[in-house]
Amino acid sequence: MAFVTGLYARLVAQVSSAKAVYPLRLPEDPELPAVVYQQVGGPRDYSHDGEAFTNARWQITTWAETYLEAKALAEEVVAALSAWDDTSGTYVARSVTFITNEIDLYDADAELFYVPVEAQVSVKP
Repeated sequence: MAFVTGLYARLVAQVSSAKAVYPLRLPEDPELPAVVYQQVGGPRDYSHDGEAFTNARWQITTWAETYLEAKALAEEVVAALSAWDDTSGTYVARSVTFITNEIDLYDADAELFYVPVEAQVSVKP
């Protein structure tokens, strides 16, 4: 199973206040509060034996109608992903996750509050 499949499953299972989890963007009529996830960067590292770890950066953004709801949802995301180390064999890759950044924002056009949470994920293919 690919890492992104495991990430989606973890967000659905662990971020219980979210009514929906979406890839890449918030749809036009989203169920709120919601979580959106996307990979935003990260190089692949190589060794003499071939591909080693992929150090990907992921952004998991919480969306809500109130600031406090968006913040509370972001805390659930942080709790779900902080130092997440999947060694169970459930996923093809062993992953270790560290939260690297959070910021509070407001989208005036959508009239929604959102909190992007950035995570550094090391995945061994």
